[in-house]
Amino acid sequence: PNSREALKKMRYHNYHLIVVNEYFDSRDPDANPLLIYLERMNMDIRRNIYVTMLTNRFRTMDHMIAFQKSVNMVLNIRNVDDFDKII
Repeated sequence: PNSREALKKMRYHNYHLIVVNEYFDSRDPDANPLLIYLERMNMDIRRNIYVTMLTNRFRTMDHMIAFQKSVNMVLNIRNVDDFDKII
């Protein structure tokens, strides 16, 4: 329902795949609490999580943006129907 609940679940559970919209519970995509938490996460834990960021600002599979945002893959919302093929 909100970023507070999502962060609480992420602290106490290990997930292999996380798909997060950059605007989830935030008006500013650069201040998204989930993406900030994942960016600052301990590398031993973060290495075992595949993070996909949904966006409408960037191209699908933009590797430089993925590196900048500390995610594994960027997926444009226009391509969400092809998610299974892309992943």
